Amino acid sequence: MKADLRKLDDHYSALPDDVKKSGLHKFADCPPEDTAFLVTRLWDTHIPRWRELKAQKKEPDQSEHKGLMEHLNRIEKAAESSDPSARISVDETPYVSLIRNVMRKKGKWERFGPNVK
Repeated sequence: MKADLRKLDDHYSALPDDVKKSGLHKFADCPPEDTAFLVTRLWDTHIPRWRELKAQKKEPDQSEHKGLMEHLNRIEKAAESSDPSARISVDETPYVSLIRNVMRKKGKWERFGPNVK
């Protein structure tokens, strides 16, 4: 497994710098399609539809992204506010939001592109 992970690291390290700057989650959200990689074969075994799902994946609509971020920011502000009028009812928000801080960089790899805060 370690040898295959080194091989995977070499594969991604050979990509152009502009691709690598887009962030690991952008260019390596799935393994390479080459079955020479053990990780790819493991995905084929345990997530058999991953190639089909990858083909269907589309870039997020920026207007939808903006609306989602506004909604999440509203929920966060309401949770922090002591003003009762800022509160959001349970009917309006049928889920719980957990906020985590993630290190931007892991080892030599940038996890996210420069446009991600």
